[in-house]
Amino acid sequence: MRIRVEDTVLAVAPPSEPLVEQPDLRPGLVRRTSSLDAVLVDDVTLRLTGSGRDADVDDEGSVAVAGHASVEADVHVAGRTVAAIRAAADGRPIDVAPMMGTTLGGGFRRALSDRVHVEAGSLAALLLDELPGGGIIAGVALIEAGIARTDPRYRGRVPLDVCAGWAEGGTMATAVRNGGNAYRGRDRRPRRPSSPVATAGTTRRH
Repeated sequence: MRIRVEDTVLAVAPPSEPLVEQPDLRPGLVRRTSSLDAVLVDDVTLRLTGSGRDADVDDEGSVAVAGHASVEADVHVAGRTVAAIRAAADGRPIDVAPMMGTTLGGGFRRALSDRVHVEAGSLAALLLDELPGGGIIAGVALIEAGIARTDPRYRGRVPLDVCAGWAEGGTMATAVRNGGNAYRGRDRRPRRPSSPVATAGTTRRH
């Protein structure tokens, strides 16, 4: 996942030991890949854009696309309400209009299950399910840039074991408990916009 805030430089620690190149796909393999970008399009709107692909590899090693899906949602920064949303699977639109006005937080996935007819386990279901998490991660960049504020009710709390990133004893939880910044890691030096490590104002999740 990538998050971009225009004209803002954040000191974000890069991924540790990333792969230099993608390994070759083995014959008979099935691979699902997805991405989610978050961009602040104006002072009040965060746009989440997701894309996913399923691919099959035949016995000769040739790769064929078995499915594709996309989703785009505009979310009000204040209140995290969905202002616009659309989705498609294999070129066919999905009726996600009932999700307009919902909050990209607690209850979103239940509303999604009740209101939108999408096959469980499908690419589209995956991307729609990722929107709340994407909104939370994007909020980190917005808070760091001074665009959004941390709710004082949660300031100083460590949300342990809600996901792998916040596991007990993990890097982020340990950094917070030691008075550091969970999202910047140990490297607090501002990075130039031209840095090859990460685009200015970008937080990336793989």
